[in-house]
Amino acid sequence: MRVGLVVVTYKYKTVVPDYVQNIFSVLSQHVGQLDVLFVDNLSDPIFTNDLREKCIAHSNERVSFSYISERNYVTLFLSMNLGFHILRNAHEYDVIGYSASDVWLEHPNGLQRALNDFSENIAIVSAQANWDNAPDILANKYDIDGDTSLRIEIGDVVNLHFILFSRAYLNAYDFRYPDVLRSFGTENFLSFCAAAIGKHWVISRQARLRNARINPDSRIPPKGIKGFSTVTGISLHDLISPGIPVGMGFQSFAKGAPPYNLPYYAEHNPSLYKNGICHSPEPLFRYLKSYLFLPGTEYDARFQRSKQRAYLLKL
Repeated sequence: MRVGLVVVTYKYKTVVPDYVQNIFSVLSQHVGQLDVLFVDNLSDPIFTNDLREKCIAHSNERVSFSYISERNYVTLFLSMNLGFHILRNAHEYDVIGYSASDVWLEHPNGLQRALNDFSENIAIVSAQANWDNAPDILANKYDIDGDTSLRIEIGDVVNLHFILFSRAYLNAYDFRYPDVLRSFGTENFLSFCAAAIGKHWVISRQARLRNARINPDSRIPPKGIKGFSTVTGISLHDLISPGIPVGMGFQSFAKGAPPYNLPYYAEHNPSLYKNGICHSPEPLFRYLKSYLFLPGTEYDARFQRSKQRAYLLKL
């Protein structure tokens, strides 16, 4: 099995922090073929130079660490999708995933544990985080202390900490993550994306994550709009409304629960689903492809512009 993993970093102004180094130390012990690609934007050369050294030092014949760096600010999901695009054009991967830069798997075989949760009807596997922005959902609806995997119900979410996508999912959605929102909350879409292709999303409790406490002094302060606003400027109401008749919703983390007082909330129609699968998946799938993915993104052009600031091993 060949696995690709994209790690998005941005605005670091120091050398590679310890918690990012934990990613190297854990994943370098993976058994199988693994390609890890860091996609960075707006970080200081101090960080990217150190990142290059770490990539070289931890790569071996089974695990490669690479990076690509951009000078322009790019939103999280567009950075993630650039990484997916590069991997897609590099090799035939069975699974491609994403990891935040401030989390790492607890166990040296944590990645394999997560991969073990894939089956014919599982499209997405998340690792169990020790901290999550969905406390109400996790605490009130799921037994989070067990060892078996947990299936995410329609409309429910866990944070985008560490997540793996099957080849079937990647083929269906053109190797892209829903990118119409700037950040946060899009995890809500994933249960619908899985249901639209007759599959499910699970949390792997055998693969557990640790979250770092980020020192704000290590990063350049963020600027600009983020959160639930859309990249295109269309309102959330106008974005979600066409999907409601086919079973879409926007429940995100919790309705009105502080600090997640959402600017828009739309309940999905549970009568359109049975056991997490949509009765009419084709209209839902068409809605998702038409409304949740930005048109005209220039991944090839972005890749070409930033190739001189890249260290790509085996890619």
